[in-house]
Amino acid sequence: MHTINAMGVLDKIFCATAADGVFWRYHKVLMSLASPDLIYAMLLLHDIGKGAAAQNHARAGAGIAKAVLRRWNLPQSDIDAVVFAVENHLEMSRFWQRNDVDDEEAVLRFAKLAGTEANLKNLYILTFCDANATSESFWNSYKQSLHETLYANALAAITAASEGGAYRGRDIEIIAAEIIASGELAGRENLLFEHIQNLPSGHLSGYGRADIVRHVQLIADFARCAKTGAEQPAIDWNDHPMRSMTSLCVVSRDRSGLFLTLVGVLTLMGFDILGSKILTRADGITVDTFFLAGVSDGILQNAPLRDNFKRLLARANAGNLALDAEAEKIFAKSSRKLGGSAIKSARVFRRARRIVLEVIAYDCRGVLYKIAKMIRARGYDILFARVNTEHTYGKNTFYIKKSRNNPK
Repeated sequence: MHTINAMGVLDKIFCATAADGVFWRYHKVLMSLASPDLIYAMLLLHDIGKGAAAQNHARAGAGIAKAVLRRWNLPQSDIDAVVFAVENHLEMSRFWQRNDVDDEEAVLRFAKLAGTEANLKNLYILTFCDANATSESFWNSYKQSLHETLYANALAAITAASEGGAYRGRDIEIIAAEIIASGELAGRENLLFEHIQNLPSGHLSGYGRADIVRHVQLIADFARCAKTGAEQPAIDWNDHPMRSMTSLCVVSRDRSGLFLTLVGVLTLMGFDILGSKILTRADGITVDTFFLAGVSDGILQNAPLRDNFKRLLARANAGNLALDAEAEKIFAKSSRKLGGSAIKSARVFRRARRIVLEVIAYDCRGVLYKIAKMIRARGYDILFARVNTEHTYGKNTFYIKKSRNNPK
């Protein structure tokens, strides 16, 4: 019954809306995972070791879970993620019960245990589901505060380490081997390896296997179009009904103001941008992904909307669209109720020879365009962007560099 109840809590997280309080916060984290439904397997198996009469049921359960998952014929990367979660499903709550979650050394110890952003997010959600399935009175606002603080601090530590360091090589090897074995990129294996080699350091960890396949396919489409002399962005839309959102992926050639243009067109069309992951490869190819509030009946059923996006993007790129003026009107209207600045805080620092800008801003329409416009107005280009909206705020991280038109 405990296991069933735990999966019921996860159901609530999956279906949460902005009116559902703490469940909405977990929903945001869940939806940022490459494979959010994998947590059902983690919950199904998290206590399976209790029947083994072992002193450490989590460790015993990890061994049993591995055998079960292999019988299910899951990809090795999924098996590794679930086994890790089963073996460590008690560690996060134990840690914040025994340690100062604001102590840097303590946080680094836990970040080292989690290892990756995905593992941390899985444990964050799994711990909440497990605790709330134990007893309705077990979880309270104090425990939520400790849990959330440890998660936020450990995520910052993992992000800093991954963005300033090297790839987790074994993960890359596993994912690349799985993609090749699946035949999803048959005939495009060289493009896969080329893509991995050209990614900025540390940025593969935020993408799953399906994301990488999608990127390589779009890069192939973009390259084929470029050979004809008419270099147009490669665009792909996906509906995610279980997540109540739509994703847009655009592959293009890097140019000054590209991110600003894409955000402006989406703002103009009335899309609510939930998050984004933007990166620029070493060879100048950009892979821009946006996560948008779900379109009624799905974007794939709405050809006029997709065509309109393509048309507006072409007009904006050609300078035939009053993008700035229209986006400013939208921002002014949506931010009027704040009674002050939409920007809560901003800081600039260097990390591994990169210039990093972190901006925390209220979640209102047009604010992302406003931030991108400020960056460009000050003579910088955006190399990488990650936007995460949580509750009423958005945390926006940008890697920036001096624009080619403003090298000073």
